[in-house]
Amino acid sequence: MRIVVLTKAAVQTCLHPAIWKRAIRVVIRKPGKEDYTKLQSYRTISQLSSKGIVVEKEAAELLSDEAERRALQSDRQFGSRNKRSAIEAAAIIVE
Repeated sequence: MRIVVLTKAAVQTCLHPAIWKRAIRVVIRKPGKEDYTKLQSYRTISQLSSKGIVVEKEAAELLSDEAERRALQSDRQFGSRNKRSAIEAAAIIVE
């Protein structure tokens, strides 16, 4: 529950502490490349700390809830919205 309180405070004050944005980056080889001396043969993977992931998820949910509450999105917007299914989107297209 503390993380929710911290996240709400961060959203209200427009602050995102640097510690929450800290990530680990790892370089790995792309499979099937012939020449691993070229940079294009590698990719970077970045992983946020678990606290950062939780805070960002909670912040996104708070923003989404606020957008729903204020009716800021089009009725035809289905992606990343609660209680909106692909079947409903298909039904609108068929109509």
